[in-house]
Formats: sequence, C-alpha cells, structure tokens
Amino acid sequence: MVKYAAGKLGELRHRGVIERVFSHLDGMLQLKNAIGYRIRVLEGCHPVDHSVFAREEDIGYTIVIEVDPHDYALIEPEVRSILKSFRFAGDG
Repeated sequence: MVKYAAGKLGELRHRGVIERVFSHLDGMLQLKNAIGYRIRVLEGCHPVDHSVFAREEDIGYTIVIEVDPHDYALIEPEVRSILKSFRFAGDG
C-alpha cells in the first residue's frame, strides 16, 4: 500500500498543495488499505480536492471529491461523511 500511495503522491504534487494526509488510523476513512490527501488545486477556481487511493488484493481504487472553495466550509461535514462511508464489501 505504501508503494502504491507514494506513486500517487508524486502525481498529486503536480496538481496543487497537499494540505492534509489521512487514513483509517485518524478516523477519516474506514478503508484499511487506503490513504487520502486533501489538496488545494492550483488550477481553475483552486478547488479543494480529496483524493483517496485504496488497494484490495491486486486491484487499485481511486476516489476523488472536488469542491469549489467558496462552498467547502458549508459542506465539509458532508464530504467527511462521504469519505468515511466507503468500505470494501468484505469489511462488514
């Protein structure tokens, strides 16, 4: 997982500024084999981007939620709830 996430991190650094790294260890995700990044994108309206990279066996998954920065403060709790709702089918 670390190798997979590190490869994705290189791609993200070209898109914007990484503001936060999160995982199931800090309660932001239920996915155990996943890591997430909150990024301030440098293009367009500078949206807030949450990118989550997960692996289950040999399959990699990418989840991206991008929000206009003017709306982010209002819907941040909903974004966090959505991120926490993702799980693999076998995780119960």
